[in-house]
Amino acid sequence: MRNHICLIFIIFLGCENYLLPKQSGYLRLDYPSPEYTSFGVGEPGLPFFFDTNNKLSNISDIDINSETIDFIIKYNELDAQINFQYKSVNSKDQLDAYIIDLKKTIETHSLMANSIRVRDYSLEEKNIYGRIFDLSGNVASPYQFFLTDNINHIISGFVYFNIKPNYDSILPAITYIENDIIKLIESFNWNNNVK
Repeated sequence: MRNHICLIFIIFLGCENYLLPKQSGYLRLDYPSPEYTSFGVGEPGLPFFFDTNNKLSNISDIDINSETIDFIIKYNELDAQINFQYKSVNSKDQLDAYIIDLKKTIETHSLMANSIRVRDYSLEEKNIYGRIFDLSGNVASPYQFFLTDNINHIISGFVYFNIKPNYDSILPAITYIENDIIKLIESFNWNNNVK
């Protein structure tokens, strides 16, 4: 009997529920490996060509006129897009003025940034020069860049997400798109047959 009472006493003491705090968890996002195809090769009126990820993105809203070309690379699965604008310029002064306007736009985005990483890009044999702006924090456009030949051509790209910016939650998507942009820049060429 004494053993039974001790056993019952141990069971009651051992059955106490302890509340433990819920552990932090993060959503794991797996994106498919990119597959790249060339965009702009053989396209009439396009003064450039580059490789783009055809696995997770598609090019839409192409608008070509005499001085500018606007288009969007959409990442529907990531709820993001890259807005591009190409501009043909006639002088170094026009080019410099356009670059100043781009930098002003980038400065407005940088007001909410925690930090900005700027990287210059130069590939003299292909006559391509540019700058990449990587903004961390809850900004409208976390990644921006432009490429130019320093004479007649300039193209700019701005990454936008169609959600309220929360840098920590969209960082995997930003990294995925950043890799696509690096591939785009490395494969970029001017089409000298189009003026």
